[in-house]
Amino acid sequence: MELYHALPIFVFLLSRSIVHIKGQFFVNVLQSLKNVLQLGIVVIGIFFIVWLPFLTDLDVAKQVLIRIFPLDRGIFEDKVANFWCSISVLIKIKEIYDKNFLAKLSALLVLTTNLPSLYVLFRRSSEKNLRICLVISSLAFYLFSFQVHEKSILLCTIPALFILNEFPNAILSFLSTSIFSMYHLCIKDGMPEILPLFILYTLFLWSLDSNKLWKFYHMANLVISLLICGLFFS
Repeated sequence: MELYHALPIFVFLLSRSIVHIKGQFFVNVLQSLKNVLQLGIVVIGIFFIVWLPFLTDLDVAKQVLIRIFPLDRGIFEDKVANFWCSISVLIKIKEIYDKNFLAKLSALLVLTTNLPSLYVLFRRSSEKNLRICLVISSLAFYLFSFQVHEKSILLCTIPALFILNEFPNAILSFLSTSIFSMYHLCIKDGMPEILPLFILYTLFLWSLDSNKLWKFYHMANLVISLLICGLFFS
């Protein structure tokens, strides 16, 4: 699941590894290669250590890969609030296209929607840009990835909290939508925490230190979300 955040972190570290000293081209190249090589050794070494318990048996390693990338389960299932599930209302993509084509298309869309923010992050590798890029990347994965689970939206809300101070109202609106997008999952699993969750979130919105107009907007958004969830039982 951490693929949602891996690309921005990789680009950020890569950008910070490249040395820029005016008028010293060879120093720049050699030092940059050294930094990238050191970074690569650390990443590959950690990857090897994590996978070591599974590499003793190739069948076990294969099963792990199948669980990480469940291509046989189709592009989506149930009611996940991403692009593939939404467009299937108009176009029955699972009936028209085979899973191999959809997997390739999914990967292409994820990479394409990530490229602009990754490019900006590489050119301007600040901490603020990293936090913003983490949100964009996780949303790109959630919207266009192959076989996304409802609760994967939490992988988007976590980095969104990192930019709450910069974009408070936008992030609060996103958090509201994210919470209610898991409503179907909560009902399906029979989670008893639904009512306390809604009550606590209502109190959270009411306690916000924002002007009356924005507070009214957030509460109206909450009411509309509850009404939409109520239609599930109609």
